Amino acid sequence: CDAMLEVGVHAATDVTGFGLLGHLRNVCAASGVSARVRSADVPMLAAARAYVAEGIAPGGTHANWRFLADWVSWSPQVTKDEQLLLSDAQTSGGLLIAVAPGKADDLLAALRRHGTPIAALVGEIVAGDPGRMEVD
Repeated sequence: CDAMLEVGVHAATDVTGFGLLGHLRNVCAASGVSARVRSADVPMLAAARAYVAEGIAPGGTHANWRFLADWVSWSPQVTKDEQLLLSDAQTSGGLLIAVAPGKADDLLAALRRHGTPIAALVGEIVAGDPGRMEVD
């Protein structure tokens, strides 16, 4: 919170049952914008990757993935496992924060200064159909 107030952000949401992309879709739809996400830049727990690779993912994650089919254009290199991880219903504690592009590095630095264990720039907001996302 202190880092966000220090830098000045446009929006923030907790990433919970709708998964990262579900919450991003909601923010984008409400804001009248689209987004591009770089899947390789999204921090993931190694254990989560291992479980999905073994075919273990909750029903809510699969439901999110099906819902997002109408909202996401997946790049061919994004595997089904990665798609499920970006739709994961089990996420807890993470925040998705929107900040002006010129303030992104300042926000990352402030988050680290305030003790945030993981902070990453994972995409960008772009003009386009509200709620639509491109994931590469």
